[in-house]
This record gives sequence, structure tokens and C-alpha cells, in this order.
Amino acid sequence: MSQCTNIYTYIYQCMEYGCVANAALSARSLCTFSADWESLTQNHVISPQLQLQDNIILDLLDSSTLKNDLLIIQRTLAPFDNNNYYIFEFYTDGSLIDLGTEQCSISCAFAQISDLFDIPHVEFYSTVDKWPSAYRGELLAILLALSVVPKNSKVRINTDSLNVITQFEKLKKSRFSLTSREYFKANNNFLWDVLCRIILTLNLHVKMFKVVAHGDDMDNNYVDNLAKITHTDQDRYIVFRWDACMMKVFSC
Repeated sequence: MSQCTNIYTYIYQCMEYGCVANAALSARSLCTFSADWESLTQNHVISPQLQLQDNIILDLLDSSTLKNDLLIIQRTLAPFDNNNYYIFEFYTDGSLIDLGTEQCSISCAFAQISDLFDIPHVEFYSTVDKWPSAYRGELLAILLALSVVPKNSKVRINTDSLNVITQFEKLKKSRFSLTSREYFKANNNFLWDVLCRIILTLNLHVKMFKVVAHGDDMDNNYVDNLAKITHTDQDRYIVFRWDACMMKVFSC
């Protein structure tokens, strides 16, 4: 069991024989057990430096099952932190159906499929709330993919959205800083702000490549199908923290 303070995360082990705290984690949280607190004794301490990637996911997202899913992926990829050897290659996609109807749904998905560097296959999918557009789904898929890689990583993003690539290249040239006018003119500026925050915080080296939608690329078709089937699960959605947006803009 764990208890967090501003300085340390304390890890406990239950001394009562057969206590469920020693057997299994709750499916609802990474660190939640069912146990009597009085039966627990301090076992050891983990320093803050060992916590996940400066908690970029914890800083951006409110509590949800999907946040825990991203943390699990982040932990899976954490050992592959040598950017002189490893390159993460993600396929990302967004999907929009039934625009203009009550059944309107946006979804996004990403997958790290390449086994070139023996990096594990990981995938993630979610529905998207508010302001329906395929562009929004595409962009969210990319920023979530970037949030799970180790610091200083080299990342290749394969997307069929030319609009996303074009805006990304503009941001890249300005070192992810914009004038206030440019910022507020950008579509989905909140998500672009979050993407910039992830890249700057984790010091990522990101390149984006255009792939043909619904073409012969099996990996792209895989993540495209993953995004589409997500529409049937409206309980999977991302919730950002109110302070996730921290873009620094220059005056006009």
C-alpha cells in the first residue's frame, strides 16, 4: 500500500496473513488496496526522483481509468530511455462519425507497433469530448502518444492528417512559442498548447510523417480500425486538468 507526502512515497506491506493488500491491486487505481490501515507497517521509501517522468501524465490529466492505462504504458516504455539507440514509432489516428446528430462521436488511438528496436507493442484508444472534428481526434492521439515516452526520446509519428503536420512544422520552427495572435488563431489551441508542454517538458525530438489514409500500410490500417471501434465504448474518455494549459505566448 502507498501513502504520498510532498517529499516521499511510502510503500507498505500488510503483516496480517492473507491480507488482500499483498495479493492484488484494485482495477480502479495503480496504488489502491483493500486493507486495514492499522495492519500495515512501513516497508521502504521511494524518493521523488523515481516517480514517473516528472509526472507529466499526472500533471495533465484528471483521475480516470484511462489515465491509469497511460501510466501503465509509460512504465512499460520507461526502460527504453537511451535515445542514442531507441526510436519510438507511433501510428496515430482520429475518427469522427455521425456529425450533426445526437450520435456524433469522436475517437482517437495510437499504437507503437514497430519491433525494430525490440520496444514492446503498446496501444491506447479513447473517445473525445466536445467540439467534434476529425482534426481534434488526430491531434489528441498524437499528444497522448508523446506523453508516454521517456525523457529525451526520439519519436516518429505517422499520421494521415496533413493539417496536423503543417501546424506542427510551424510550431517547430518557432521552438513551440507563438505570438498571442498566432496562438488564438490556431484551431484546437488548447490541445496544441498541451502538445507543446509535453515536448518541452520531456525534451522530445519529434518528427511527423504523412501516411496515406486507407492505403496499403497495415500498421496505419490497424490503428485506424482501433479508433473506429472505440466509438462503441463511450465510457473511455480523457479528462484534462483545468491547469493543463500553460502556453507562454509573446505579445503581438
